[in-house]
Amino acid sequence: IALGFTSDQRLMGAWVTQKPGFQIWDVRARRRVAAVTEAADQVWIGSGNGQYAYRANGRIMFRRGGVAERTVPMNASVVKFEHSGTRAALAARNDLRVIDLRSGAETRLQASKGTNFNALAFSPDGLKLAGGTQDRRLLVWELKSAGLLHVFEGHAYPVRDVAFLPDSNKVTTLGADGTVRVFWLDLDQL
Repeated sequence: IALGFTSDQRLMGAWVTQKPGFQIWDVRARRRVAAVTEAADQVWIGSGNGQYAYRANGRIMFRRGGVAERTVPMNASVVKFEHSGTRAALAARNDLRVIDLRSGAETRLQASKGTNFNALAFSPDGLKLAGGTQDRRLLVWELKSAGLLHVFEGHAYPVRDVAFLPDSNKVTTLGADGTVRVFWLDLDQL
């Protein structure tokens, strides 16, 4: 089961069916948005218009309302859609990419060897990407230059989730032990 909110705050859900495949539902409207018959081992909900992605046979399939949007040959373990739904970030061991879903343009971001990502988040202004890692770090990139801006440490356990605060200058992290931390990106605000 995967749950996510669209940009207009509708709750979307993905349910695995008895047969290979899954269904995407608009939970509030109690309406099926799409049905996929291909066997998938992970599903991610997008930000709107029935957008979702799933992993099958070493590929990430991006769909909008059941229509193929893009296919990326990558065995990603984390996919995160930008709020606008025009870009997505994908992470696998030692491989972090941001993909423009309309044009297919890819930007590869630097990640140190052996980095396993558990969570990704785009900043509300779309200028930064944060990644929480298995080795207890938070990494933040500036997307225009693809440059690594910050590496933060401080969790005793792996970082399981990350989220930007609305001002795009603070990132919250959730550790596997339930610890929540806030990291300031702009030290002039302290």
